[in-house]
Amino acid sequence: MSIGFIPKGVFNTLSDEFIDRLRKVNTNYMLRLRKLHLVLDLNHTLLALTKLSDLTPEEEEYLNNTQTLQDVFKVQAPDDSMSPMIIKLRPFVRTFLKKASDKFEMYVYEDAPQSLVRKMVELLDPKNEYFGQRVISREDYFWSNHMGKKHLDLVLGQESAVLILGDNLEAWMEQNQKNIAVPVQKYPFFKQSCGQKSRRKSLCELKNDEGGIYLANVLQRLRRIHSMFFNDQVMCDKVFDRDVRMVLKSVEWISKTYKRKKLKSVKMISKTDKLLLRKKALSNCMWKKSDHRKKKKTEKMEEQSPEASYVEKLEDPESSVVDAVADHVGTSPAPWVHPSWIEKSIHLWKKSHADKGPVITEEGEFSCRLAAHIGTLE
Repeated sequence: MSIGFIPKGVFNTLSDEFIDRLRKVNTNYMLRLRKLHLVLDLNHTLLALTKLSDLTPEEEEYLNNTQTLQDVFKVQAPDDSMSPMIIKLRPFVRTFLKKASDKFEMYVYEDAPQSLVRKMVELLDPKNEYFGQRVISREDYFWSNHMGKKHLDLVLGQESAVLILGDNLEAWMEQNQKNIAVPVQKYPFFKQSCGQKSRRKSLCELKNDEGGIYLANVLQRLRRIHSMFFNDQVMCDKVFDRDVRMVLKSVEWISKTYKRKKLKSVKMISKTDKLLLRKKALSNCMWKKSDHRKKKKTEKMEEQSPEASYVEKLEDPESSVVDAVADHVGTSPAPWVHPSWIEKSIHLWKKSHADKGPVITEEGEFSCRLAAHIGTLE
């Protein structure tokens, strides 16, 4: 049996105690059926709505030429002087309503004229199976003292068992924002849904559509909330004393924790990758600098001491030859000279390579500049 909602004329004539009793009776009846109350926004949530005159040239061309686009309707505006309205149903919306009706008593709560809201509901629920008389429009709630914002006063259900599904958090009173189950993303099929100043093209301009995966994910989240609320192992108190807002806090905390851990793991991987890349870059840089320094050192040694350069080139790789600093050649007592270097010098003096020619100085004789402290080799 559908009781509907508390209409404008009745609300002012009934006492607060009587209205609270009505809400409690209806909520307890729904809880016995294992159902919660679900308040649905329409525009931007379950469908996209725009005036025919507000269509962009790309949107108008696509709507006139395409034959495969489904669930697009043209309805007359409440004011006959206004341009007709174009309504596009969100993909998966009819399946969403059918499956959600098994677990929720659904309300429509839309900030639009009553005649237009009725037409939108007829498109969503042509057989009147899901909403009944639970359709709240602008004329029903705008008269109240809530400064034009939506509120749950007209919903015939206790706030502890009411969920809200909509795209605009700020459209609701602050105390009712805790009942929002899923902040739904706007359905940007028309440019008006994206915002006239937005640079992003609408789905209609892109000749594309959203697909049913989004509403399917929303339905899955609603089912999870419903399952947690009626799970005796999760909720310790009695069903009639439970508050769905506590479940929403738990779901939000679990979601944030999961996202935080996922983001942390991504950051850890990212930091590791960055560290490896920096280490590799630094290693390559050091290798290049080392190779460059070694090349420069060899060039200086060749310029300042041809004998030392020649002996270093012929040095056995297994012998431990100490690298020399070219600036000290011929000026210091050469504490860095290794005995094997002198042995090679003597060996080269005794036996020269024919292909290399004799090792001589500018004075025409071999003389080791580094051997000043041990005597001249003649």
